[in-house]
Amino acid sequence: MARFLRQRRRRICTQQARVASGPKELFATADGDVVVSLLSHKIFRAAAEEGLGEGRLLLSDWLVILTSHYNHEMGLASFDTNDSSAVDGAFTSCVPLQAVPRLVFALLRSPMLRAAGVRADARTHLRLLASRLDPPSLVRLLYPALSSYSDPDTLAFSRHSLSRAALTTSGAPIFLVDALTAVVVFYAPAAPGSAAAGLPFPPPQRSRVRAAVNAIREERGVTPRVVYVRGGIEDSRVFDDLLLEEYDVEGCDGVGFVGFLQQVEVQARQFMHEA
Repeated sequence: MARFLRQRRRRICTQQARVASGPKELFATADGDVVVSLLSHKIFRAAAEEGLGEGRLLLSDWLVILTSHYNHEMGLASFDTNDSSAVDGAFTSCVPLQAVPRLVFALLRSPMLRAAGVRADARTHLRLLASRLDPPSLVRLLYPALSSYSDPDTLAFSRHSLSRAALTTSGAPIFLVDALTAVVVFYAPAAPGSAAAGLPFPPPQRSRVRAAVNAIREERGVTPRVVYVRGGIEDSRVFDDLLLEEYDVEGCDGVGFVGFLQQVEVQARQFMHEA
């Protein structure tokens, strides 16, 4: 009688990575999603061991120090007490890092690090979810993707910042937000008798909006909750609270992304003077 022996084996592949020749090359070849993903796991551990306040402080200090060294290495500002050059907190000369300040801001506002208005079990659930996500998915959890549609079948803009200004300037009547675990389709308030007021709600099954929602649901390991909201008629807080860059998001500190970036630049200049 034949016997079979089952063995568990692990294949290890070794690959050599080229070392950057200097800080400028390191900045230019960085992957913002990976940087923020690794940073998030480190901050979550610190928050679990030392408290939310310490975790938030470490995260804020990390961005200030990164901003300081980036400006120094790029020749924009120096560690000189007499230097009054403006600090670039938006990493305008480094495309790979431009999303980092916005993602750090989103992480500070996320229920995973926000103290106000968050139940302990909800925070634990989100941190456990984040611990098993790849970098792009974790970034989507932190900073949802917002797109707009001129009508249910016509895509207007594939990407917006999460601010009311983006909604106003786009002029689009329909917005879709992919927040990883939830998808929100929002119809902006429309004047009676306008073309936007006559758009079908919810979007038809064969429409492009529905196709986008279905595609998101099919690609996820866990099916996201889908919500359809008519602004001005139904409670739109589920959509408004996803506009993370606004100053009045529920449970947050009253500082929008623009104000946050200004604070980072001021703190970075102070750090450079004191270092």
